[in-house]
Amino acid sequence: MLEVRQLSKRYGGKTALEDASIKMEPGKIVGLLGVNGAGKSTLMKIVTGLERQDSGFVYVDDQKQTGNKPPHLGYMIEDPSFYPHLSGYDNLRCLSYFYDDLPAGRIDEVLQVVGLMEAKKKEYRSYSLGMKKRLYFALAILSDPKILILDEPFNGIDPISVAFFEKILKGYKEEGKTILISSHEIRELQSFIDEAVILDKGKVVYDEPVKAGDDLFSIFLSRVSQGGEAQ
Repeated sequence: MLEVRQLSKRYGGKTALEDASIKMEPGKIVGLLGVNGAGKSTLMKIVTGLERQDSGFVYVDDQKQTGNKPPHLGYMIEDPSFYPHLSGYDNLRCLSYFYDDLPAGRIDEVLQVVGLMEAKKKEYRSYSLGMKKRLYFALAILSDPKILILDEPFNGIDPISVAFFEKILKGYKEEGKTILISSHEIRELQSFIDEAVILDKGKVVYDEPVKAGDDLFSIFLSRVSQGGEAQ
């Protein structure tokens, strides 16, 4: 279980998060929605230990985290720092040294999951955007995390790749993993998320299960301030 309690964060005079609280149960996919600047990426960075909150706490399985990346957590946030002249396999091999006790063959296993086995020896710079996203996802799941934090993983990729990711995420949900995902494609998220959380100006303004018949886009428009770009 992943829980954030009363998170607040300011950058200078700007409030990015204000008293934000969310509780995410195992075996659930939670969609995080908001206009640009609503605080989605800030919240995700705090959860993954990439940013420090000004106040509030992050809990994993009721254990308070202290600022480093929580255990058993994988993420896709911003652009990865892969080496362009190395192959997809070698990039993962280099980064695997940051993980303890990875089983033999784990790199090939995750490359198989994301559909990159045939391209594993190709240089990263030759990969398409969709292939780069798949390699980043392979890194996110390398340690077999029980929590996944995915910030706009579908951004810029083709519908086939989006459907591919959705299938994988549904499988992880069935395994009992906790998944927090943001996307600007609200109606697309509605097709497979279990719960929707809407942020507006750093505050949680909506946190409800997604039910059959819900029009999440209309709910979103009714909850956020006007003048922002929907995400």
